[in-house]
Amino acid sequence: MQSIPQRPTLEQIQEEQHKMGRARRKWILTDPVKTEQQMKRNRELRLKIEGPPVLSSSYDW
Repeated sequence: MQSIPQRPTLEQIQEEQHKMGRARRKWILTDPVKTEQQMKRNRELRLKIEGPPVLSSSYDW
């Protein structure tokens, strides 16, 4: 009986992504400069995608 390479299940894939996400967050948290740049980039991306927030008072950035 030959061993067929097993395709990862959806749960395994999600777990792997969670692990990567946790590692990435941990790494970002250890570097304040990177964190600041990342937050700035995220904000710019969000504005590009969603446009400026309508209720600007409820957003503190």
